[in-house]
Amino acid sequence: MEIKIIQDPEIRFGKPVIKGTRISVYDILEALKSGWTIDEIAEEFNIPREAVIKSIEFIEEKLKEITLIKV
Repeated sequence: MEIKIIQDPEIRFGKPVIKGTRISVYDILEALKSGWTIDEIAEEFNIPREAVIKSIEFIEEKLKEITLIKV
């Protein structure tokens, strides 16, 4: 099964979510910031470990799109 991150204005106000769930990549990020492991997140949200990893990869890609401007 391929894990996808989607954005749909009808789901969680268009926040990026794991397809087939209402779990946003921000939910995953918050759990990571709280010190949870990938396995703990997968278990708590009842999602495959690969979905957590895909969410982290999504966040990494978005960070690459940010251009810093020195002021």
